[in-house]
Amino acid sequence: MSFSHLYDSDCGMCTTFKDAVAFLDRSHRIRSVTIDSAEDSGALEGIPRRLRRASFHLITPTGIVISGANAVPFLAGELPVGNVSRRVLEVPPMARFVRSLYGAFVSIHNSSSCNPENRVS
Repeated sequence: MSFSHLYDSDCGMCTTFKDAVAFLDRSHRIRSVTIDSAEDSGALEGIPRRLRRASFHLITPTGIVISGANAVPFLAGELPVGNVSRRVLEVPPMARFVRSLYGAFVSIHNSSSCNPENRVS
């Protein structure tokens, strides 16, 4: 079983992140899935619609959805030297740093054309 990384295929920033994850995932432990596909399959039922494209999501092999900065250590844990990476990212000062860095990316995302509210139909 593998983790599923959910991304917005209409967002350049999100697809670049997906490509970076795919490049780092040499053992192919993470499956990239569009948010649209995850919505169609019902995998995001527990996530309010307005939050589904506000961050990236990771679905564990047991079906638990982890979102945003909380998902970063889990994602890192599936990449090379993952157990070490995950433990380092869960140390409180590093966790605060990850939240801060992730918050900066979310701000950029939300102020760009990646934000669904800013997209031209």
